[in-house]
Amino acid sequence: MEKPMYLTRVKLRNWKLYGGDHEFSFPEPGRRQNVVLIGAKNGYGKTSLLEAIILGLYGADGLDIVPRADAGGDDNRRRLSYRKFIQEARHQLAGRTESDDAEVELQFIDPNDGRAITIRRTWRFGINGHLLGDGEQVHIEVDGARKIPGRNDDPADFARRWVAQAALPSHLAHFFLFDGERVQSLANREMAAQVRVGIEGFLGVRLMRDLADDLGSYATKTRTEVPAAEDSALFELRAELERIDRELSTLHAEEVEHERALEAATRESEQLQTRLASMGGGSAKNVQRLMDQRGAVEREQRQRTTELTELVGTDFALALTGSRIRQQVRLRLQGEQKLASSLAAIESSRGRIGRFIAALRAAEPAFQPELSQAQDAALAQKIGAAWTSIWHPPEDGCATEFRHAALTEHDRPRIIERLDQAEQLGEDSLATLLDKIRDADIEMKRLQSQINTYAGIESELEELSKQLTETSNTAGRYAEKLRDNERRRKALQDDRNQRYAALQQKQALIDRARPFVAKAEVAERLQAVIPKFIDAAVGERVDEIARHMTRAFREMAHKSHVEEITIDKDCNVRLLNKRGDDLRTLDQSAGENQIFAFALISAIAQAADVRFPIVIDTPLARLDAAHRTRVLRHFAANAGEQIIFLSQDTEIVGEFKDAIATKIKKTYRIEHEAVPGSASGRAVVREHDYF
Repeated sequence: MEKPMYLTRVKLRNWKLYGGDHEFSFPEPGRRQNVVLIGAKNGYGKTSLLEAIILGLYGADGLDIVPRADAGGDDNRRRLSYRKFIQEARHQLAGRTESDDAEVELQFIDPNDGRAITIRRTWRFGINGHLLGDGEQVHIEVDGARKIPGRNDDPADFARRWVAQAALPSHLAHFFLFDGERVQSLANREMAAQVRVGIEGFLGVRLMRDLADDLGSYATKTRTEVPAAEDSALFELRAELERIDRELSTLHAEEVEHERALEAATRESEQLQTRLASMGGGSAKNVQRLMDQRGAVEREQRQRTTELTELVGTDFALALTGSRIRQQVRLRLQGEQKLASSLAAIESSRGRIGRFIAALRAAEPAFQPELSQAQDAALAQKIGAAWTSIWHPPEDGCATEFRHAALTEHDRPRIIERLDQAEQLGEDSLATLLDKIRDADIEMKRLQSQINTYAGIESELEELSKQLTETSNTAGRYAEKLRDNERRRKALQDDRNQRYAALQQKQALIDRARPFVAKAEVAERLQAVIPKFIDAAVGERVDEIARHMTRAFREMAHKSHVEEITIDKDCNVRLLNKRGDDLRTLDQSAGENQIFAFALISAIAQAADVRFPIVIDTPLARLDAAHRTRVLRHFAANAGEQIIFLSQDTEIVGEFKDAIATKIKKTYRIEHEAVPGSASGRAVVREHDYF
């Protein structure tokens, strides 16, 4: 099994707070120790180090990975943004007391063949502080031998291609080089959007979309340059398509801005909600609501007290007699019920017995000699007894006498029913009522305490509530703008599809046989296939990503109720428990949303075909204590893979540092010193030091 590449050195010259020359050196990660811990307070150069690694690798291509950079707009705007970022990144004193240039040098070691790969980017400046010429020089070495672009190679393309092959493609850098804000940005998205963004970044979808755009531009340019007797309708269709494309591009730019504004408003709303929750979250209306709740609890307590009094005075006393006595009474009453039924049946048949005896006496032949009065009476008695034993025998359990003679036939069933009800009562019923009465008393005291608290913070609560309403309204407006943009985009896309179909029909009639046009058609067909290919590629990898995410989420989440994460081909996510229920129907906490984003990043990094160091800036700032330990252990657990944590003085310290203490290979501490003539001062790098 091949060992992963690791970062062995970072050298900085005049980069942001790192005035002069600074160097970080890292040892080879081992199976037991693979973590480098770099500590710095806010503003001391921690994030600047992450930015140096990103831009040292990718230059302008890494601008959209840098947290604090403006990477929006077209290629020209990105180029200007990158120049502005680099000009502002040079240390303030550079050019006066030290060399004019700024430089980032990264060295990686491939432990499988021992190669040392060095990437050095140097930015040279004029006296006015502006970049000279192209402003950037890229120097790549392997074991000291420089890699030189070919005669027909563009230097930037050569460096881009070489870094992607030897180290890490830029479209994967989001999942290896990131900060807490990147995780929060992912967490703020809906889960399906998170997964699609992650998988598309993993597959390099942006590059494929750029290819589709280039193919479209090539086809358009080729058709424009080919002379043809094209009719006016064809030109009009092309003009309309170009207009629609411009409108779609404008809509896309607006959507990006609206999404950023919506995320900002959402974050502000969450912060206001947190403050309101910490203060009680209410206003004058909430005080009335709490008083209503207290009244309801008080009424419930009175009702439970009444139930307790009735229970102790009636059925509870009966329940305390014991099940043996209740069973004896129940059997006795049931026996008397059977006796009463038997006597009633005998009584109802007494007339029939008399008629039977009279018929017997009158039947022929008569008794000879004639029966005496005593014999006749004895015969009648025997016949009555036989009749009863045959037609009305006593049931099993039938009583022989009435011990409770005062009870009627309606009383005995009711008493038996009360005895059965008493079987359900006992100490548990009494304890339950007492618990409810006590809980109601505790709840009334809590509600009264909240009511008293509101009296002192009413004005502040009202102001926060007003701000929250305004922020929520702002978020709602941007959400509505996004929905409106989506409707407009769909309408434009439908219009474009129709016009494009008409264009293809006309074009096929005019220039089917022309070789240049045929090439344009191939480009257009390829352009049309790429979106389908993207959808298919995403669908093929979702199962793999879901498996990695399940393991990562279960390792990092402090609750174990998620058994499996599933993702369908449309990137819809289900969080399943052991019974197969989708837990997404329940509200997830902000911490759990961040753990989902961490799990996605971890899954993409594991699914990638490359092994590269992971550098995380401010990884834990937004996580609670329970999640912090699990996140640290998860990312530090991959034996042999280098993990570099850039931590504030409130993050990986104390118990959180102890949780990964055995994994720590080396530490640094970045401090700050004031420098005369510099408003920002300068960073001081201390090896083998930490908070």
